[in-house]
Amino acid sequence: MPKYKILIDSIYINNSGGKVLLDYLINSIIENGSIGEFYFLLDPRGEYDYLDKIEYEIGRSSEKFREEFYHENKQRFRKVLCFGNVPPSVKLNRPVYTYFHNALLANSVKGYPMKTKLLKYIKRLYIKRKSNNTDSFLVQSQLMKNLVNRHIKPNKKVALIPFFNLEKKSKQIIKNNIEFVYISDGNPHKNHKLLLDVWGDLAKQNIKPKLHLTVTDAYPKVVNQIQSMKNSGVNLENHGYTNVDKLFDRSSFLIYPSLIESFGLGLVEAVNAGLKVIAADLPYVREVVEPSLVFNPLDKQSIIDAVKESLSNHTLKDSQIIIENKINELIDTLIND
Repeated sequence: MPKYKILIDSIYINNSGGKVLLDYLINSIIENGSIGEFYFLLDPRGEYDYLDKIEYEIGRSSEKFREEFYHENKQRFRKVLCFGNVPPSVKLNRPVYTYFHNALLANSVKGYPMKTKLLKYIKRLYIKRKSNNTDSFLVQSQLMKNLVNRHIKPNKKVALIPFFNLEKKSKQIIKNNIEFVYISDGNPHKNHKLLLDVWGDLAKQNIKPKLHLTVTDAYPKVVNQIQSMKNSGVNLENHGYTNVDKLFDRSSFLIYPSLIESFGLGLVEAVNAGLKVIAADLPYVREVVEPSLVFNPLDKQSIIDAVKESLSNHTLKDSQIIIENKINELIDTLIND
């Protein structure tokens, strides 16, 4: 392993939004021709299709492994990016950045089991304890910046460098049916329970727009509730893990009742695909898109009213992307800063 490369430590990144961001970052580095300057520490649980193009090591997903790795290699890198929210376990005599992109590690949200809340709280305390081992945190949104300064480290340097991968649509999809989609897993903060209650109440009023969902079998209670309601005549379809583009192509609206998001990539992707966004009236939404309609995500009637408005208002304004992709700024920061 050559000396003085830039280390990207992604030992805790193996699925979901963090993995999407990691893949995009690595592929962007490959495309701009600077991959030779980097070395990657990868999570053994992840799947990677670029291993033949990078220098890497598959580690173990534990702080014990990370501590041993940094003790043995701390003089071998000129810069470090910790991509999995957690700063290095040891102090390094090198510039260190920590990409923090999990809002649930910096903010408590109702609906989670006590054990899960406790584990997240312990991890937050650990990140706070190790925050002196990073020179700055990098985040996707102003919301995340505020959470870091409020709950992780007051007055810590935090740089706002959002990045995301969008493939521009070459043509506009003609949507023949008025259908809704919610791209999300079944975590409590995603607010499926209330959204399903909304669709149940609409069905009782004989208002039955199609709602596409993407809840996997990892959330059996939500999956079972969806199936039970579908069996009773509510117009729901759960696809589990699926091709999101196909759902966007057949839908007119993205409905997004989530209570908190580190970034809200699904909002950006939906607008890029030509959907109108009906979303929670919360800061994380307005940081990335200008929605067509908003609602109170804690108020069932507010969501019902927004759905009815979207169905009846044929001149509803289009949604707009307002966030800027700064992937080049991130790579330049790592290479040149």
